[in-house]
Amino acid sequence: MVSRNAWSRKNRALFSRCESSANGTRTRECRCCRYLSEPQDTAAQSPSNLLAGLWRQLVFKRSLPPELLELYQEHHELGTRLSLEEIHDVLRSTISAYSKVFLLVDALDEYPEEQRETLLRKLSTVGSTVNLLLTSRPHIVIEHIFALPKYLVIRATKDDIQEYVNARIFKSPRLSGHIKRSSDLKAAIEERLCSAATEYFCSPNFILTPSLRSDPP
Repeated sequence: MVSRNAWSRKNRALFSRCESSANGTRTRECRCCRYLSEPQDTAAQSPSNLLAGLWRQLVFKRSLPPELLELYQEHHELGTRLSLEEIHDVLRSTISAYSKVFLLVDALDEYPEEQRETLLRKLSTVGSTVNLLLTSRPHIVIEHIFALPKYLVIRATKDDIQEYVNARIFKSPRLSGHIKRSSDLKAAIEERLCSAATEYFCSPNFILTPSLRSDPP
């Protein structure tokens, strides 16, 4: 178990260790994509939209292959949208051009439960060059989809809580005023929050899967 700040300091350079050079048809380049689940916008969080969002990050400011443009034109003329299978195939094809891809899906536990299984199964087969990082509260089970995932449990330390309190005080003129009038108030707030940290400041687990499969199940 480590603190949030300690994990951040140790791993903040993870997504910057990327090299670019030509190597046949595969680009020796590391690409990193992130998706944050928004619980207030469940209608937009279909597996199709999430996979499409990851794909858009991969191709940002890059030329699209002719076959993809043809697929887009076909659906545009018919007034239809790409199916989940088509989006999954497009994402897999794009990923295959890179030597390493890191995908981060944040707040998996807040993703709509009825679609979570479909999403995870699609993510499990996007390519063998992919490392997938998920964050979630500990009740989410993924072992039936991902073999031997690695877990990192993050909990807030006293320093984390003090940093949080200081940030909230700094952003709130009203709270800052109360603190100035009562020198003991800040310490009382920190003590109360620290005593409740196990219940209220338990951060999500970090789940790192091994390299994924490239073949659909």
